[in-house]
Amino acid sequence: MYTLNVKKREDYSGHAARRERRKGVITGVIYGKHMANYLFEVGDLELMSVLSKSGEHRVIDINADGNVEHVLIKDVQKDPVTHKPIHVDLQEVDSSTEVLCDIPIIFKNEGQVNSIGAVLEKEKSTVKVKCCANNIPNSVEVDLLKCHVGDVIRVKDLNIASDISVVDDLNLVVSSINYEKKVIEDNSQEESLG
Repeated sequence: MYTLNVKKREDYSGHAARRERRKGVITGVIYGKHMANYLFEVGDLELMSVLSKSGEHRVIDINADGNVEHVLIKDVQKDPVTHKPIHVDLQEVDSSTEVLCDIPIIFKNEGQVNSIGAVLEKEKSTVKVKCCANNIPNSVEVDLLKCHVGDVIRVKDLNIASDISVVDDLNLVVSSINYEKKVIEDNSQEESLG
């Protein structure tokens, strides 16, 4: 399990958070029983290192001023231009706690769909599940190798372990495979204008 070392924030203002980001420090909050609304700061490189190794929506250890707790990465807010983290929300959990989280959907063999002149229309990029904190999968894979034009993949078609409960509606469309729509220019309209 990965450990994130954080320290308590002294200044809670929005101006202070922006000032700290310019120095390479990310702000965050931990929600939980033992650490109720604990506001903290962490180095951006350390946070990005832990996120790249563990992924989002995973349980990690957090060392807050010598106090080590298990936390779930609930949300990582990112700058819309640079896509770098600017704030992180963590939820204190123990390994048997059931949590709600969004699991990313990964599409495998997308090139196979494109090679037959079709296009994959992705309707959902995540699926909401409920499971024990230590059983959260990194992702759910959809293998497109055996799919054909006209196929519709729904939440109920996803390969999810039996000890994980799906919260989303099982009939929600995840993706569909269709022929690419070609736009045909109307030359007669252009001629009448000229």
